[in-house]
Amino acid sequence: MWKCPPATILVPVDFGEASGRAAAIAGLMARRLGASVRLLHAEALEAPAYFTRDQMASLERQRRAARSQAEAYAADFGRAHGLDAPAVLVQEGAPAPTILTAAAEGLDLKPVKAARTSWLKQLIGRRSS
Repeated sequence: MWKCPPATILVPVDFGEASGRAAAIAGLMARRLGASVRLLHAEALEAPAYFTRDQMASLERQRRAARSQAEAYAADFGRAHGLDAPAVLVQEGAPAPTILTAAAEGLDLKPVKAARTSWLKQLIGRRSS
């Protein structure tokens, strides 16, 4: 159920420029509305089918370490874009379904970050050419 004003704003991030802008805008909105911000980073990591049991165990250790590093990086990323104490969620999985699942878990407002090249920029670029 959507709430107005929202209590929590979900910002999916890939650590690019557009994600930074989305985080900054979400931070401004959160301060104005008295809401919190949750940054979500999702990435699908799949092991090759030919990996041995030992290789899978090694990969799992690397995933745990990478997840911890990603959580710290996401928190730093949020602070660098004006968020005071962003909550961070790092999930393994395809981004779109992972974002939808997180959104279904009680978050109230989900800013959609702009693609690296938005459809609007593409349209304007075509018309001005």
